[in-house]
Amino acid sequence: MPRHLDTCTCVEERRASIDGTSCRNEPGEWYHPAAWPLLGLAAACSESVYKRAEADRKARQHANIKRFRVSRHTQSCGEVVVVAVAGTQTVGDWKVNFDNRPSTPQGILADLENLCHKGFLDAARKLIDPLADMLGACEPSSALLFTGHSAGGAIATLLYAHVGSLEGSRLSIAARKHPAVHCIVFGCPPVSLSPLPRIESRGLTAPASLFLSLLNEGDPIAKADRDFLAAKYPWLHRWKHTSSSLRASQTTPSPARLFANSGTLLLLPEHMGLGKQPRPYTVSNEQLDNMNKLSARVHRMAVYKERIDSLAPKEGAEGLEQAALAKSESVLLSMSFL
Repeated sequence: MPRHLDTCTCVEERRASIDGTSCRNEPGEWYHPAAWPLLGLAAACSESVYKRAEADRKARQHANIKRFRVSRHTQSCGEVVVVAVAGTQTVGDWKVNFDNRPSTPQGILADLENLCHKGFLDAARKLIDPLADMLGACEPSSALLFTGHSAGGAIATLLYAHVGSLEGSRLSIAARKHPAVHCIVFGCPPVSLSPLPRIESRGLTAPASLFLSLLNEGDPIAKADRDFLAAKYPWLHRWKHTSSSLRASQTTPSPARLFANSGTLLLLPEHMGLGKQPRPYTVSNEQLDNMNKLSARVHRMAVYKERIDSLAPKEGAEGLEQAALAKSESVLLSMSFL
């Protein structure tokens, strides 16, 4: 059980009061062909930010800031500026992941009662000013998209929530030049006591904001905080890596989670159906907790990219193919690491 028992007693009540619909919805197929080009773009950028950062991995071993990339892409809906945050790559990154003490989101969220994962909060705070400078210098676009995989997705959700929560911040002001702000993340761990809210549309004619958390069926990180990871993968807690320990024990009891997942949770099925193209389907936090078949293999961003490509509806195939070429078509605005 989490250490903060007094905090946990009010978590379920608070989740239901703030996001009751997401807690009670039954699983259902998610079919929005127009959104798939953005999903493909998010997947391509979340994968490429790892590749861009790999050359710097040793130099960043003791870095204190997450690697991120800002790029511009042309889509059928117009130009999209993408902020992609890299996930876990170093021992220092793992230390951030395990620092899951509930912390007041001062400077990140307006709702100070919605305590968040301290490690991810600290990482997000360090990105706000450099990101505000970069977005402030770029030309307006049709949309701003925050994305990332794993811990990078967790930080991306906090940056997205920050833009929607604190209107007077430098990053929020820089984001206003984009009519729509979206967040699409992959294999994102839970980050807050209550699900982070979706950004409301800025007017009747403004595009709706997408806030999607895509989860591969069987991904253990999607419902993992420190106690869960320590029970399922003891080698992570010891900072050791052995091939025999990569397989999650399906018989190990799962500790109760302190934090909740945010956004519309879309589960990507593992197996292809016969005669009918499978689709992602929505799940709640409670339904996610009841899924016990876990495999660390499916957490890799490459697996997410494969499933996104295979599940894309035919109507979105052209846009998805364009997104796969994002690296050659995008204009790199800036990259930052320390």
